[in-house]
Amino acid sequence: MEERTLKKRKMGVYILSFLPGLGHFYLGLMQRGLQFMLLLFGAIFMTHMVEMFAFFIPIIVFYSYFDALQYHSKYRENEELIDEPVFKQNLIRVNKAVIAWIFIGFGGLSLLENSADYLQLSIDFNILYKIIVSAVFVIIGIRILIGKPKEEV
Repeated sequence: MEERTLKKRKMGVYILSFLPGLGHFYLGLMQRGLQFMLLLFGAIFMTHMVEMFAFFIPIIVFYSYFDALQYHSKYRENEELIDEPVFKQNLIRVNKAVIAWIFIGFGGLSLLENSADYLQLSIDFNILYKIIVSAVFVIIGIRILIGKPKEEV
């Protein structure tokens, strides 16, 4: 009976892992699974702004798939599964400048890639949306670089 449960569990991980995060959810790794899902849907959203981001979608899918299988093999060997985040919080704190430049770069690249659309005489909602979202990314990046104003003592 135990072996049958493990086989069922293995098949569930194989099938569910085709959508990043679901295999992790199935194994009880909620934080890791949520981060993989957010990465996938974020990349899909970014692709609507800058088509070049479509390159990241298969990378996220395959990395998540093999990561879930790796965790399943740990599960089968009765190792404790630790729900470690994909991106650790201290990594983000240390690399604030890198993250800021990624935001600025994405916003700027989006503005450049869609610049032909901006020059049209008629501006529709889609063009206005892209301009606003691109500008917001640049502003967020600049805000991260500048940081909070220091309080004087």
